[in-house]
Order: sequence, then C-alpha cells, then structure tokens
Amino acid sequence: MKLFIFILALLFSSEVLASSQTAIIKNIIVRHSDGLQYIYLHGTRDNKPSCAGFDYWIIGDENSVAGKTQMSIILLAYASNKKVKITGTGNCSRWRNGETIDTIQLYD
Repeated sequence: MKLFIFILALLFSSEVLASSQTAIIKNIIVRHSDGLQYIYLHGTRDNKPSCAGFDYWIIGDENSVAGKTQMSIILLAYASNKKVKITGTGNCSRWRNGETIDTIQLYD
C-alpha cells in the first residue's frame, strides 16, 4: 500500500523546473502603466516553464527591497557590460508569460 501511495504521489506531483541563463543584458524595460520591470539577456535559455512564452525575465515585486536590489544589480551589470546569471522561480507569478526572477548573480 505504501508503494502504491508513493507512486501516486510521483504521478500527481507538479515539480516546478526553474530555468537559468548567464549572459550580458540586452534590454531593460520599465512600464509606467503598471510598474512592470523586465529584461532580456543576449541569447536564449533552455528549460523555460510552460507559462513563459517569451525569453524575458521579470522582477517579481518591483516595490520590495529585493526587487529594487535586483534592478540595481541589473543596471550595474548593464552599465559595466558584465555578465549576470539569472535563475528563475519556475513560474510566471508577476506576469502571465514571463518567468519571475528568483536570483541574480553578477559576474566579474
């Protein structure tokens, strides 16, 4: 019985796979209408969640300390032409067709 329950749990679990991308920032977009902040990196990424129809990355909460810090790192990387590694949350919580950013790592 335990094996049966374990197999059912595996079948019905919805594992979220987050994508990541390491590259130089290509575009930064900030919309006045709703405050949405998103970026494109050079190249494409693999393993996008099914909700992410486009290759852009979205700041999850542009009004939070974390969101403001992420945008600061993005601007610094863009201005200094440095690579960043962005890892997503595996979902599109801020906007329906773009993966929300979880972490940003600035490369030297």
